[in-house]
Amino acid sequence: MASSKRSKINLATLKSELDEHDYELLSVDKQETDGPVVVEANKLQHILSPNGDKLYVRLPCTLRVTLSDSNHVQSIAADGPEENAIEAAKHWIKTLVDNGQLEGGSQGPVSGATHQVIEDGRGRAVVERKRFSAY
Repeated sequence: MASSKRSKINLATLKSELDEHDYELLSVDKQETDGPVVVEANKLQHILSPNGDKLYVRLPCTLRVTLSDSNHVQSIAADGPEENAIEAAKHWIKTLVDNGQLEGGSQGPVSGATHQVIEDGRGRAVVERKRFSAY
């Protein structure tokens, strides 16, 4: 358990260490003197596209992160993403592919695509909104 003498959280270190576990730090909700730090994050959830592409989508979740006295992540307890959110993300990716709205990966360039696959700093193929459709 972390000591009550823990110094202020180093956000850059926390962000970097959460990224190693496929989480993107959004905000620190609560920092208690002793115990876990509660943070809001996006889980980069692995989804296979209908074409077999290994894609990642962002799904919101709440984390309870236990830090060491030196502010390094010791453990992560996640609330979410829930199974129904993961299933909805799979359906969303299939819908984007089926409707020609996803550019990148094995799809290649797609005229009028609303979403694209971007490679992040760790080489993950992340689905991001490109533009809105005027339908």
